[in-house]
Amino acid sequence: MVWEMIQSVVADSTTDSLETDEFTGTDYTTLQITVYIPSGAAHHGYLYFNSDSGANYARAGSINYGSRIEVAPDNEINLTHATNTTKYAHLIFNNNQDEIKCGIAEYTDRGTAGAGNVANTIEWFYKWTNATASINQIELYNQEAGSTDFPVGTYLNVFGDKQ
Repeated sequence: MVWEMIQSVVADSTTDSLETDEFTGTDYTTLQITVYIPSGAAHHGYLYFNSDSGANYARAGSINYGSRIEVAPDNEINLTHATNTTKYAHLIFNNNQDEIKCGIAEYTDRGTAGAGNVANTIEWFYKWTNATASINQIELYNQEAGSTDFPVGTYLNVFGDKQ
């Protein structure tokens, strides 16, 4: 795979959401998305594809390697914990226009401070049921909107592979 930077959006002030401009999604068969949220007030990161906030998403996975969690249908991609710690997520999605989009994600935050405490982790497996459009726009938004904002330095990076 040869990853090409499509867009990088960085918060230069506190904000409830970051979103990419529309890009030509049909150019990319696979997308890689990275999200970084610095520590601050409690924030909870979610993603929308193509401004779709309908019940067109599903997810399964585990938090801290615990029991399997399944949520279907869902109105968004639930990405992070609602904590005030630094968060990092890495996702990969297929992006063929005429297929349901499936993706995997790894997420971590530092959890409780101190070397005697492990980091929090989430492994998610996602599905976006749109089989008529490629992903051509991504929004990161804060579920805790109104009470907190994403801190300065929060970023959303999108990479694509054309193979």
